[in-house]
Amino acid sequence: MWNNIFSPSSEQVEQIQETGHVAPPDSNKKAVVVLIHANWCGHCKRLEPEWKSMKDALDNNVKQNIIFEEIESAELDAKLPMVSKTYMHGKPLEYRGFPTIGSIRNGKFEMYGGGRTAPELFEWVRSLL
Repeated sequence: MWNNIFSPSSEQVEQIQETGHVAPPDSNKKAVVVLIHANWCGHCKRLEPEWKSMKDALDNNVKQNIIFEEIESAELDAKLPMVSKTYMHGKPLEYRGFPTIGSIRNGKFEMYGGGRTAPELFEWVRSLL
């Protein structure tokens, strides 16, 4: 541990230069699933029970390897920069309306364009592992 603090690897130095901190060790290995939604949005309201059913259906093994970042429209200004800094090396996460669903891998956000039923979302999340 002390070697990492006092003698960071070149990858850690690069992370510090880009983001100002070293990402938690597990954050690079876990899939990050992002949901950007608005409480007032009709599409988001229809998605809500499907999203909840999908999350409830995931077994603990899958849940341990997924990080869910759910951002409501009122929280965008506070949470979006934190998500960008933590998982995307400070690059901005661009979204297009509500709801926006996607995953972050290797510092890049990929929008999800599939179906929005619980089984379809479930299969997509499992495919990220």
